[in-house]
Amino acid sequence: MDAVRVEVQEEIPVRTALAPLQPHGLGTMYVESLSSYFQRLADQHSVSPKLIAREFVLPRLGFNNRVGEVQSDRYWRSSFFNGMGEVPEQWCKVLGELTGVDSLRRLTLLPLNGLVGMHGSSSAVHRWCPRCLYESEVEDRPYGQLLWEIGCVKACPRHEIHLISVHGCGTEEAVPPLRIKPLPHLCRSCGRSLSLSSSGDFQPADEAEVSFARAIGELLASPLFAEGPRTSDRTIADFLSEVIRSHEGGYGIKAVRRIGATKGEVSEWMHGRHLPSLPQAAMVASAYGVPLADVLVGRGIDRLHPNPWARDSRRGVFSPYKRWGMAEDMEAQLQQFLRLSIPPTEAEAAGMLGTSSRELRRLYPEQCRAIGERRAQWAEQEATRRRDERLRVVEELVNQMVCEGVIPTIGRLEERLVGIPKAFLFKERSACKRTCEVGKAKLGS
Repeated sequence: MDAVRVEVQEEIPVRTALAPLQPHGLGTMYVESLSSYFQRLADQHSVSPKLIAREFVLPRLGFNNRVGEVQSDRYWRSSFFNGMGEVPEQWCKVLGELTGVDSLRRLTLLPLNGLVGMHGSSSAVHRWCPRCLYESEVEDRPYGQLLWEIGCVKACPRHEIHLISVHGCGTEEAVPPLRIKPLPHLCRSCGRSLSLSSSGDFQPADEAEVSFARAIGELLASPLFAEGPRTSDRTIADFLSEVIRSHEGGYGIKAVRRIGATKGEVSEWMHGRHLPSLPQAAMVASAYGVPLADVLVGRGIDRLHPNPWARDSRRGVFSPYKRWGMAEDMEAQLQQFLRLSIPPTEAEAAGMLGTSSRELRRLYPEQCRAIGERRAQWAEQEATRRRDERLRVVEELVNQMVCEGVIPTIGRLEERLVGIPKAFLFKERSACKRTCEVGKAKLGS
């Protein structure tokens, strides 16, 4: 009887504060991101991510109620939430305790901590592949991929198209702001699916961008992102040391030319004074034909397929930041940048053309000046558009309070705001007060 009682007791699952929601895509290059998981977790409980953060996560991180109210929408929307810093480390630990799911570190770049630097690891803007989202929606499990949150990845390795960051929202089918759900596959502005684009034509990515995205995807699917801590202390410095000794005849300059880096960079990597960024580590892996995961942990020396092209042959190995040689039609490409709906900054234009901002300004000062003016004009228009959208949300909230018989005030607006920084009410306080006065006049009449 005791044995039966023990067996039944072992079958009872461990109780957790939140549902043990399982992440999508574990063990594949299309693994889910932590921000996507957090949004789906909140939707699983029919509450907002802000409430989950305020009531469950931030108190366990030492925030009091007043500070937690202000910070509850900040972290999971930030670019570093899926990276390799202290914030994702703490959130993975707390969410793991709340849900009982132990694999949340694999939804971030935390497994790369101590192996690569942070430069290029987090995207400053939210990006996605509309075709991947459409396929996940057909399977009734839409989610956002970690691959899309990596800043140096520009393409989808499955569909070989550029990732997009602009939805092209239309007002004709937009969801009312108060009914927009914060989910990874829905637009935060109009509430429609991100798989629906204003134009069905997506820009194809070039072969180098697809190859780089596939290399990063294979890294996410490698044993490096499996459960458990790393068992070895080897790094890319060990890989470079053995490569130079066994395949370059002891000449470090040969490795420098093959990789396409500078002597100073390779020296700092080898002596542990500086960690290579994720794109730089990918350059090393591409130069020697070894999987990126093996390069980062100092393995793969026995499977080398060195790239025979040297740097001065102008055909070098793939680099996501620069192309070998100056583009012959650089001036024409600069003119194309001016016609883009979202113009690049001068630094972004230089990166896409394979040169530096300083060199670009020296060669094409007039075009650089025009790009700067065009970018400033676009930024001003974008700020005006965002301000008008938020003021429309404020007006709708005031009208809702009027319909409920509630006197609209700035304090009550602050309580009802969703998805808009509360600092907006202070920045546009005059406009918001005028809207409240109009609402009070309607209520009085």
